Amino acid sequence: MQPTTTVLAGLAAAAILAATQGVPTSQAAVDSVTIAAAGDIACDPDDRAYSSCSHPDTAALVAQHGAAAVLPLGDSQYETGNAGDYLDAYASSWGRFLRYTYPVPGNHEYLTAGASGYFDYFSARTERPGWYAFNVNGWRFYALNTECSKVDCAREAAWMRADVKAHPSRCQALFMHRPRYSSGQHGSSNIPKRFWAIAYNRHFELALAAHDHDYERFAEMDADGNVTSAGIRSFVVGTGGAELRGFRANKATGSVYRHSGDHGVLFVKVSPTGYGWRYVTTDGATLDSGSDTCR
Repeated sequence: MQPTTTVLAGLAAAAILAATQGVPTSQAAVDSVTIAAAGDIACDPDDRAYSSCSHPDTAALVAQHGAAAVLPLGDSQYETGNAGDYLDAYASSWGRFLRYTYPVPGNHEYLTAGASGYFDYFSARTERPGWYAFNVNGWRFYALNTECSKVDCAREAAWMRADVKAHPSRCQALFMHRPRYSSGQHGSSNIPKRFWAIAYNRHFELALAAHDHDYERFAEMDADGNVTSAGIRSFVVGTGGAELRGFRANKATGSVYRHSGDHGVLFVKVSPTGYGWRYVTTDGATLDSGSDTCR
């Protein structure tokens, strides 16, 4: 599929919220709703540079755009994701969106045993072992836990495979902390490959991740590193507030656009038949955008 540059139009807040509350798709579907996504968000309150952290700025950006669903893509609270830091930092910024937040854990959450701070803070939104699925405006979203040294990812993959079969949808997306493909300092990860294989075979449209503290968009790819029009378009959005990092010298295969100079948020407008994306920085600039239809 070749993307176009038209961004889908927004809707009234009441219709947006209705589309995220578990209402059957046929009743809840509207023209489009906005999904906001970023990871690597709230800085450590004990860090001397905390006052210059950008998580309040990215939260303000989310509020400005009126997202229907907010996806923190892991490492939502530095440095160890303990309960006190969540209350001191994340809660005062991105915490305002809690009732329509759909989180996934990252590696820093597990620096507190069992990611207990994360699961306690997000107890109304998720539970152990940290994977689940939900519907938004005709889309099926899969929230995945890619900390496979901490959870049983074979069991998770079996759950995903069964859920995809039980809940067929024209438009589907997965999101997680560790990216399958990245040109950032951590680079591409084989950990999500099993999930990508399921998603690719079921014709998913989008994959969102973070971990690397930058923004990067990839062409449609399969699970084995090949660019293909039948593949999944993926994004790395590790720009939620923590310190940014540069890229490796060589771009990863499939990298289309990358930027590490500004914090920002990816906004994806989803309709029952397609989507449009915009990466917006905290100064209001749109650096990357496009749209496409679901298969």
